[in-house]
Amino acid sequence: MQIQIFLSIIVGTCALALALAFFAFRQQKSVPGIRVFAFFSLAAGLLALAELISMVSKTTQGALFWFNIRAIFLGFTPTLWLLFVLIYYQRKKWLSNWILIILSIIPLGTILLPMIPLFSQLWVQQNVSFFQVESFWLVDTSTRIPGPWFFIHSIYSLLIVLFTMAIIIFDAIKCKTIKRPLSIMLLSGCLAYLVAGFYPSFFPVGNTIYNPIVMGIGIGELFHVISVFTFNFLMPSNQTSQVNSDTARDQEKQSFNLLVLIFIVIAVSIVSIGFLSNKNFQHQYRSQIEAQLTSISLLKVSDIQKWRNERLDDALTFFNNDSFSQIVEDYTATPSLFQNINLLKSWLNAYSAHTEYDQVFFVDLLHNTVVTSNGAEITLAKHLELVIPEIMRNGAVHFEDFHKDSENSPIYLSIVIPVYSTTGMTPLGVVVMRIDPKVYLYPMILRWPVPSESAETALVRLENKSVLYLTDLRFEPNAPLNKFIDLSDSNRPSVKAVTGSIGIVEGINYRSHHVIADVRPVTGTPWFLVSRIDINEVSGPLRERERLSWVLYTTLILASGVGLNLIWRQLKLHSLITQNKIQGEILERDRKLKEAQEMAHLGFWYWDVKSGDVEWSDQVYKIFQIDPKNFKPKIDSILALSPWPEEQNRDKELIDRAINTHQPGMYEQKFLRPDNSIGYYSSTFLGQFDEKDDLVSIVGSVMDITNQTIKDQALVESEKKFKTLFDHAAVGVAIIDTKTGQYVDINQKYCDFLGYSKEEMLSKTFQSVTESKYLKINIQQNNKLLRGKIKEFSLEKQYIQKDGNIVWGELNASPLWEPGTQPEKYLHIAVVKDITEQKIAELALRDSEKKFREMVANLDEGLFSATMDGILVDHNEAFNRILGLPVQQDLRGFALPDFWENKEERQKYLSDLNLKGSVSSFQISARKINGEAISILLSAHLVRNENNKPIKIDGVFMDITNRIHQEERLLATQEELQRLFEQAEKSRRALLTIVEDQKLAQDEIKQLNKTLEDRVNQRTAELKASNDELESFAYSISHDLRAPLRAIDGYSRILEQDYAKVLDVEGVRLLNIVRSSTRSLDRLITDLLSLSRVGRSELKLEILDVNSMIDSIYLELTTPEMQERIKFKVQELPSGYGDATLIRHVWMNLISNAIKYSSPKDHPVIEIFGKSDEKKCTYSIKDNGVGFNPDFKDKLFGLFQRLHKASDFEGTGVGLAIVHRIVARHNGEVWGNGEIEVGAEFTFTLPKKIGMDE
Repeated sequence: MQIQIFLSIIVGTCALALALAFFAFRQQKSVPGIRVFAFFSLAAGLLALAELISMVSKTTQGALFWFNIRAIFLGFTPTLWLLFVLIYYQRKKWLSNWILIILSIIPLGTILLPMIPLFSQLWVQQNVSFFQVESFWLVDTSTRIPGPWFFIHSIYSLLIVLFTMAIIIFDAIKCKTIKRPLSIMLLSGCLAYLVAGFYPSFFPVGNTIYNPIVMGIGIGELFHVISVFTFNFLMPSNQTSQVNSDTARDQEKQSFNLLVLIFIVIAVSIVSIGFLSNKNFQHQYRSQIEAQLTSISLLKVSDIQKWRNERLDDALTFFNNDSFSQIVEDYTATPSLFQNINLLKSWLNAYSAHTEYDQVFFVDLLHNTVVTSNGAEITLAKHLELVIPEIMRNGAVHFEDFHKDSENSPIYLSIVIPVYSTTGMTPLGVVVMRIDPKVYLYPMILRWPVPSESAETALVRLENKSVLYLTDLRFEPNAPLNKFIDLSDSNRPSVKAVTGSIGIVEGINYRSHHVIADVRPVTGTPWFLVSRIDINEVSGPLRERERLSWVLYTTLILASGVGLNLIWRQLKLHSLITQNKIQGEILERDRKLKEAQEMAHLGFWYWDVKSGDVEWSDQVYKIFQIDPKNFKPKIDSILALSPWPEEQNRDKELIDRAINTHQPGMYEQKFLRPDNSIGYYSSTFLGQFDEKDDLVSIVGSVMDITNQTIKDQALVESEKKFKTLFDHAAVGVAIIDTKTGQYVDINQKYCDFLGYSKEEMLSKTFQSVTESKYLKINIQQNNKLLRGKIKEFSLEKQYIQKDGNIVWGELNASPLWEPGTQPEKYLHIAVVKDITEQKIAELALRDSEKKFREMVANLDEGLFSATMDGILVDHNEAFNRILGLPVQQDLRGFALPDFWENKEERQKYLSDLNLKGSVSSFQISARKINGEAISILLSAHLVRNENNKPIKIDGVFMDITNRIHQEERLLATQEELQRLFEQAEKSRRALLTIVEDQKLAQDEIKQLNKTLEDRVNQRTAELKASNDELESFAYSISHDLRAPLRAIDGYSRILEQDYAKVLDVEGVRLLNIVRSSTRSLDRLITDLLSLSRVGRSELKLEILDVNSMIDSIYLELTTPEMQERIKFKVQELPSGYGDATLIRHVWMNLISNAIKYSSPKDHPVIEIFGKSDEKKCTYSIKDNGVGFNPDFKDKLFGLFQRLHKASDFEGTGVGLAIVHRIVARHNGEVWGNGEIEVGAEFTFTLPKKIGMDE
């Protein structure tokens, strides 16, 4: 249902966009930006159409092609929307030719770059992928790796949409060019584009059904359609005085045609989509069934092969095993010996306990006896008697196919293993492992992973030109080894399997039902697997879905028709209401126009040239103060009353000129009122001509400009006075453009201050003559003036004179515009006073005071100045520090702290100071504020006034506590050295006594070591026997665990592939845990088997080319990308001597560990080096990885010992144990060293001559 909803959204988007484009192309060009909007809607509709075609394509290549076609329309839609908004909101003057070219560069690049293979990587480095839902292709953008141009286009489009939103918001709040409700609708459309359209460009949406881009465009187009019907969006506004009924009917007809077109497009689209959807779903559903059959078949073939290989692995326990061969030799030599029989049975019993093995027994060829694991008597089958001699001659393990030991016996499979003597190839007998397929193999083959009424799997083979069934059938009992199909029956899937067909086939099964089947051989066997399901079962869901889909599509068509009918009815009602409203507005507008004429003193006149009649409006009579009852106007009535002859002909000349040029005319003139006062008026006029170009009439207007003219005359007089004051001021005065800083006018005093002429100054800005460090604050103050935050400001700053000298000026600035107004130019007046000499004196004084303060503050001695009654006048930081006070605390105005420890010393200090006028180096005992005792050296003197009267005490003191303590410690150190010398002499004598006792203890240890050596040899022999038995047990247990693990892994993989959509998030998480745990346990079992084989396999010693071995291992473990990242250095290594397979296993573990633990580093480095001497070869591998704690390096080679968390680095803890065991078998040594976050180094040795204890 979700995909149907999304499909309906795309169809609706396409229909709305194309219908809006058609509607816009049919409208008059008088609507601002109507054609640009038409192209915008057309691009949006074609974009949705490309998305629709991409979804219904038959292949992913077709889907990707149409998905990329969208870039053509995506490139220009944001730019077209910007152009429409600018034109519609009366901002067309912003659009120059250069702006249009710049706006087109990025869209053109977006269209062209993907088409040019050489530059396509700039658009996307890796394209999107597709996934199929039902029969439709949906896009997954998480796989896309965008190129740099993709981000450029996305950011460019985002900025354009944000800019258009800013224009709409600004107009809705400030200008109100467009009605606010309509602006809100357009802004809502922009928000839809912004939220839904640009989110997937910066955040991958992954496997989701709903593509936000098309949904955002659809929502935006819906807002536009609503605006058309609600606010007459894209329709020409009615500017005439009367409502044109024909125009209203035309608009109503256009709206009806638009709705009919939308309905037709929606209906056709729904029917087409329904047809394509059903066809594609049938194809996709069939493909899913076939893929499911193939997946199940491949899984079962894999499981059968794994099961067969596991059984052959079990056989390797007996094959060429010297230990088992020795047991058999002992048995054949003395078969009656009870110990030999029990030992042989214990080996056989290790596998007979496995549930799949019906029986494990040994056949003695010399004595023709059969020994079973459980002591049961068994008769050797005839077919085994025939194949055993051939098996003994071939010397290989034989897998006996499905068979019966007798006519009524169950069906078995058998593994026959030849056994030879340890000295040569003397045949001793065979071990037969008889398998019951009903225990595991048959259930595994018959089991179907999903519920099905007809699905089944069968195993067949070719026998005597017929197909023989080897497994049970779901609907026919007793089929194994009994049911045959003749090869001539070629329509049977089983016949197609044995005759070479692989993959999906159709045919008739043994029940004469039409089936779909997957057939394929089981590699390494004569078997063929047939997985099939009835076609009737497959077709059932398709028929049901087709019925439901057409019901849904019919409902959608009917619903759209009903909805559009309701819209049409609402539109007609809205049209009637609008017409009535317009009529009322026209009447109200006429009333307001008349009132406005009276308020503006504006009148109108009309002159009929042929009849000579002149008409004045009431306001014209009022302007000229003439009574309309007693005066009949003529064209020259006012001109005749003018007492100024020079004025009487000027208006006539202007009228003649306007008539000759057919252009509007205008003139201003003064007139004499009835009360003899002078008035001024302004007149504009326009001639009207007939078809013969003869003047018919003149219509004009008259405006009373008396008050404005009087004000202008007063302003001119005021400006003359201001100019005189401006030029002769005693300080520099300038008029400056507040926005640009340009000097508009300047007086001579200002020019003299800076050394420029007036012409030079008028070509400069105040920024060019201002020292750079004062520019920022000056500009900030100017901006505050512009915003009305301050009325004026003052500033002391530095100016740059023409000769480069720096001078100081005090600036006072005031605006020349009224607060709240918006003049053509923002000018302010700047008054500057020269304060250079004053600032130089101030700076010199301040610099001197600063130097003195810095010198006093940095002294180590405490400085203070206090009044005679003990009040601090000044002090430095050292004063606070010595007395334990906060360094930054200001104590001025407070009493001098009482730091004297000895009151008598204080009295003596004051007495000497009063007597002599000063004291020097007076040592006293004092205490800090926290009570700490210190020693101080104090000097002070009295400061007297002009009457020689003491007014204050200036003093300095220093802390000498540390110096006194150092002298005391020096004496103590000399005494301690003398004491240590005496103790050293006593220690020397005691050491001589200890050496004599140690010699006696060594003699006793030698005697104990001799006894211990015999006990160690005895324990070593017991431990070896125990280890051999433990390895055999671990090997058997590991084999038994692998079969159920493979079943768990296989069926959980089917669940993940086919049922992930059914499971919730928690179910998928738990399934992933099962699979991860299964793989981890399987690796652990594999490592345990490897560890077991290391202990039991026979060493095959040879000369080893270690460098070639390492190169091949490194290439096997790494991908080309890893090889580029890792710095892998191998020195020339000495040739080794050992078992090639086992030593390769050592290097495999060590190199893989180095790669794994150095992978977190940005630049991994792995080094391998070695050396040799007379007895051994030494090899080392070193990496710069995460390393390990060297305190735990004794645990490195223990089984299951790990020094890192499993969550950080995967592993089983067995790898280094295997390395240790292999090196030990070669009589070598292995050790490791490491440091956390520095790296690790592992070293092992191999003797040059091997002397192994076999």
